[in-house]
Amino acid sequence: ITAAFPFPGKWILRIYAKSKEESMGSWVVDIGYISSTDSNLKFPVQYANYQENGFFLYSPLGVNLSVGEKTDIKIMLPGYKTVFIDTGSNRISLERDGDIFSSSLTIPNTSKLSMFGSTSASARSYEGIMAFSVLK
Repeated sequence: ITAAFPFPGKWILRIYAKSKEESMGSWVVDIGYISSTDSNLKFPVQYANYQENGFFLYSPLGVNLSVGEKTDIKIMLPGYKTVFIDTGSNRISLERDGDIFSSSLTIPNTSKLSMFGSTSASARSYEGIMAFSVLK
């Protein structure tokens, strides 16, 4: 297991496992870490509904987002119908395949990418899911 931490401190890595037949995993073990340095990685900010709703970010993981670089975004959002990235000047819709939403994009000249979504296909308001810092 490789782990990176956003700042020094005490951390617990909680590991879950599930069989193919199960829809949700079961808690298996907690592993404690003491980190004396940060990883220099910019971690996405997860909003409250992220953990409450069982969301799962597949990518990007373990990388900093930089202006002009291409990246793949892939996230599992059970029950969601529409998801987009707000760049501050426009919206980039993510493609839906069941509960999985994804997009390949070139990081625009911005300091933050925010992800919003809705459980309604014809929504007029959206919930914040997470935000990514962008390095210039």
